[in-house]
Amino acid sequence: MDRLHFEIEDTPESPMARRQAVPYVNGVRLTVLLDAVFTDDEHHDQYPEWKIGLEPENALLPSRHYLGPGRTVLLRCNCGDAGCSQVVADISVDAREVVWANVECIPPYVGSKVPDAPHYFRRLDSLRFDRAEYELALQGPRPR
Repeated sequence: MDRLHFEIEDTPESPMARRQAVPYVNGVRLTVLLDAVFTDDEHHDQYPEWKIGLEPENALLPSRHYLGPGRTVLLRCNCGDAGCSQVVADISVDAREVVWANVECIPPYVGSKVPDAPHYFRRLDSLRFDRAEYELALQGPRPR
C-alpha cells in the first residue's frame, strides 16, 4: 500500500493561495513524483513548481475533497487561474482502501479528460492507500 501525508507551506509566489497543503506519497512530494518541478532558471525564479496543493481548509478534514468519489483535483496551477491546468485522479473509496486511478494533468480550459490530450509530465496509473491511514493523513501534519 502507498502512504499519504501532507505538509502545510506558505506560497508567497502564488497569486492563488497564501498557504497550501502539499501532498506527499511514500515520502515523496507529489510534484516531484510527477516530475513537475522546474529546473530551468526562467520558470524557477517565479514558480519553483508547476503545480501547488489546495488551501488546507479545502484539502484537509473536515473537507471531504480528497475522499472523492470520482474525478478529483489533486494539484492546481500556481498561476491563479481556476481554468488553468490541474492534476486530477479518479478517486474511489471502499471500507478498506482509497485508490487514486488515472493520475494525470488536464491541459488548460479542458476540465475533463480528452483522448490524446497532451501530458505535461509523468502520468501515474494508480496509487492505493489504506483507508484508515489515509483518513489520518487528511487530519493534517502531526506536531514534530
